[in-house]
Amino acid sequence: MPHTEQPAPQLHTVVDHGGRFSVLVIADGYRQQELPDFAGRVDAFSRTLLRTPPFDLLGRLVAVHRLDISSPDGASQLGAAFVGDGARLLTIDQQAAQDMAAKWLPSADMVLVQCNIDRYGGSGGAVAVFSAHPKSVGIALHEMGHTAFGLGDEYDYPPHDDAALEAEHPERHPGPEPRYPNLTVNTDWDALKWRHLVPPGIPLPTTDRAVTLGAFEGGDYHRRGVYRPSFDCAMRTVGAPFCPVCQQAIRRVLLAR
Repeated sequence: MPHTEQPAPQLHTVVDHGGRFSVLVIADGYRQQELPDFAGRVDAFSRTLLRTPPFDLLGRLVAVHRLDISSPDGASQLGAAFVGDGARLLTIDQQAAQDMAAKWLPSADMVLVQCNIDRYGGSGGAVAVFSAHPKSVGIALHEMGHTAFGLGDEYDYPPHDDAALEAEHPERHPGPEPRYPNLTVNTDWDALKWRHLVPPGIPLPTTDRAVTLGAFEGGDYHRRGVYRPSFDCAMRTVGAPFCPVCQQAIRRVLLAR
């Protein structure tokens, strides 16, 4: 059988209205004939991103590009694999992905790898990863919150039967003050990071789920002694909208470009 040369990677612009914040999505695990599926998934990701506040009002600042890369047998070129006990933890070779991005779009502010795997999953790091499952787009947005905008995880962990896990993530946050703009160990009004956004009279800590913005206990992998701005947020629950504090942090990055 004659040798068939594999087509060279192709960089395509999906969305760009002069945007200064550049997102690159890299294909992984696609045969050449499957790349139209990848293009469709990047289109779906772009639509979701640009209708998610605050990107919906700042879409002119965002550019999305995709890198079409195929492999002859559809095998992952970045070592994509589900690992550990987490049902959704999909990882890749981060350095290999960074090298690929640096070669094809060194100006990218955010790099994601979209794996041709139907199972729901993804993960973060210098390069975020999400699978072909439609709901995995929510994971991509959550991981962008970390990598591109410096946001912290707002979820906590339940009690553990494993002593090592309990030591790593005890019920009460040990301090010091988290570096993230959306987490705090301080409920004193004068020191609250996001007090300028909280309406007067809101009790701190906040327990009423109907309150849009306050200081709700739980986050940064601990259930006690740490507080998040809203009861729910994309940084707590995949698929939820970003809370006002996280939206403000995202706007600051986009508008600083």
